Amino acid sequence: MQQRHTDPRRRPVPAPVHLFDGGAGRAPEAAPRPGAPAPPALERALGAFRSDGVKARAASFAADLEPPRLRRALNDPDLFPDEGGAPDDPQAIAGLLLDRARDGGRLARAFEHGAYRRFDASAGEAWARAVAEHLTGIPIADPARVYAEGRPAIARALFIEGRVPLAALSEDAVTAALCVGGWDGGRHGDIGRGLVGLERCRELGEAIAPADAPELLRPFREWGGALWDRIGPGACLFWVGSAAGAGRVALVLRKHEDGDRRALQLWGTPGLEEVRQDDPAEPEALVEGALWTRFPDPLETETESLRFCGVGLLPDVGAARSDLRPRGRARLILRRRSDGELLYRSAWLSMVAEGLSIARLLGALRGSPAAADIEAVWRVHSLCLTPTPDVPDSQFLLECASTRRGRVELRVGPDRGAGALADEPGAYLHGGGKAAF
Repeated sequence: MQQRHTDPRRRPVPAPVHLFDGGAGRAPEAAPRPGAPAPPALERALGAFRSDGVKARAASFAADLEPPRLRRALNDPDLFPDEGGAPDDPQAIAGLLLDRARDGGRLARAFEHGAYRRFDASAGEAWARAVAEHLTGIPIADPARVYAEGRPAIARALFIEGRVPLAALSEDAVTAALCVGGWDGGRHGDIGRGLVGLERCRELGEAIAPADAPELLRPFREWGGALWDRIGPGACLFWVGSAAGAGRVALVLRKHEDGDRRALQLWGTPGLEEVRQDDPAEPEALVEGALWTRFPDPLETETESLRFCGVGLLPDVGAARSDLRPRGRARLILRRRSDGELLYRSAWLSMVAEGLSIARLLGALRGSPAAADIEAVWRVHSLCLTPTPDVPDSQFLLECASTRRGRVELRVGPDRGAGALADEPGAYLHGGGKAAF
């Protein structure tokens, strides 16, 4: 079973740049016109957003089961019907969208979607929904290229202060999800990959290798009951390459069983290509994965095959933390769709101080007032407290945007940004006056 896996660490990736920034002492450049070639700075920055995921064969997945997925639930018209009486004044629209983001009530409504309700009584579901709330939409990128203090300090900020980095590769995605569930990071501060990661799990809890349980390489329906009972939410899955510390890791987020039908929903970069094939609107960002019916073996990267090497079981994971905050800044942009005229631009808000996860920003935009005429966008940049020339502060990360029909989408590629004036300093209100925030 052949898989394709693309890893940005196996290609030369230049340091990220602040998009549309002409450099020290120069004014920001205008965003590229639609269809025009991207400027060199933009082309260089695109390297930070390459996929770390696996393109797995369809036979590995339960195609007839709808996996819980937050953005899909937010876009369900049955859960979010059109709302009348909404304001059409830009100032009032902005205030409403900020109130919605702070409240977060729309996420609770999204979790009423049938794909989520199927897991209401499942073990670890509160943790799985917390993972979806705090980590959905984080771009696939190296966090050390977004936060200058380096990986050990990034890990300390996550585990001690609850500050979630808004960039993740394979092990980062799993480490963050485990942190959401109360894991303290152990003595290494991350879960690791390959045989190294499996041995860390053995030190802290338990590890199961295919040599000990050959059933691991078979479809789940062929597993014995004892093995199936041991693998549940929070279990870590490892693939290894030519070196012990090389490979990939994923996490079991949810477990489905209906008679002899068994499936596991994974969290992490393996399988993201399959998710995007199922829903082309999903960008290269973290998302609740497909429902797998077996562990793919091997995974094919650009340079080597990764073999499945085992499952790690950590103790005491699953009690969701309540103190998590994203390490970013966001601002609201309102534009008239007909001519692109800027109607409103908020000041930059600290996502740490406001507790505004990417999922909350998406939820706020669902059913945005006057969506057919006004595009509402939350623009998200990094928040780096110790910037350097190679890792500047306020790098573009993503946008959450409303469509003409009031649905929501994520834009990770910087070439899909909100355009000119989006990054200028200060708040702005069309026609004069003072913006509300």
